[in-house]
Parts: sequence; C-alpha cells; structure tokens
Amino acid sequence: MRVGNHTNVPRAEVTLTLNGNAADKERANALRPRFRACANHALALDPTQRGQLTIMVTIGKNGEVTKADIANNAGLSATSAQCMLTGVRVAQFAAGDERALVITVVQTASQSP
Repeated sequence: MRVGNHTNVPRAEVTLTLNGNAADKERANALRPRFRACANHALALDPTQRGQLTIMVTIGKNGEVTKADIANNAGLSATSAQCMLTGVRVAQFAAGDERALVITVVQTASQSP
C-alpha cells in the first residue's frame, strides 16, 4: 500500500535452518533470494502473513533433487509454500551419495523504510 511516497507494505525476512553437509547448506542458502521473493509476493497480498515451512528433500547421487515435499506448513499461504517448494525442486546440489536434507524456512516481516 502506498501513501504518498511512503510504502507501508512489510518486507519479508527469511531465516533458514538446515541439516546436511557444508556444501548442501551453502547451496540451500543460495535459495534464500527465491524464498524471500515468494514471501514478499505473499506479504503484498496479506501483510500479516508469518510462519514456518519445513521441506524434506532427497538429493540423488548426481546432485539433482529427486524428491521434495512439504513436511509442515504453519502459517504460510499455499501459494507461498508452493513457490518455495518449486525453488527447491529445481535446485542442483553437489554430486555424491544419495542423501536427505531438511530445510526449514521461517518467514517474518519488517516494515519498509
């Protein structure tokens, strides 16, 4: 919402919690701008939206995501959660053993200046 030259729409703050090896954590952290874009879009529609999303990921030997599902969504819109999930599904990780990764995204907001 704009009032004069001031914007009163909150901006998303996104915090990630990850398990896994250092390379997987680095790659998952690189998804943060995607997650923030999803969250900002959701906040533009509903400025009160806050919550936590947990995504369970399976990474194949070639580093491709072979499976990614929402394990828990507490407070985020379905659209925002699906946007974040899509970002994970197309991510590429380092090759190695097949492994699991849990990504927890916490969305809060701060008022824009």
